[in-house]
Amino acid sequence: MEKALLVMGAVAVAGAVSTLITRRRSPASAAELHHIPEHLDRADFIGDDLELLIVVFTSATCKTCRAVVENVRRLAGPGIATQEIEVGRSKTLHDKYRIDAVPTTLIVDNSGKAIKSFLGPVGHNQLARAMSDVESVS
Repeated sequence: MEKALLVMGAVAVAGAVSTLITRRRSPASAAELHHIPEHLDRADFIGDDLELLIVVFTSATCKTCRAVVENVRRLAGPGIATQEIEVGRSKTLHDKYRIDAVPTTLIVDNSGKAIKSFLGPVGHNQLARAMSDVESVS
């Protein structure tokens, strides 16, 4: 009887430790579950001679994408190109850059390096802050 109680106690402790470990692990972020390219060939996009490109990979069926594209377009200006890459019209680019979730937004420098990226909805203020961060580093 005493051995049975010890075994049951050990099992209970092991279960509690397992539960604590599982709870302490943070869930995978969207960026860990989906591919976000780190580099783009600027020749694949408009404004390859400009300092920055803000590109949004979208889908015609994505309701969130429309707002993101509008927020991105508001940031176009001297030295900054913006472009939407909709999967139905540009499947080749979605495949080339392994885009598997939309909207995927990238701020890319003139060498093609993605210096900021966003997966999912992103507001104008968040994009503007990201652009300020990018410009202050340049």
